Amino acid sequence: DDETTMIGSCFVVEAGSLAEVEAFNQADPFFKAGLWATISIRPFLKRVDNRS
Repeated sequence: DDETTMIGSCFVVEAGSLAEVEAFNQADPFFKAGLWATISIRPFLKRVDNRS
């Protein structure tokens, strides 16, 4: 890792179901191009909501 070359991505997605998250992922241009060696979808528990 040379600290300048992109090696991955992280998305935090608010969705009603796993199917919605998978659809979001499958619409990603990098996914469509087959650029990811692995994809991990994990739940995330939001503890603080600072949105106005």
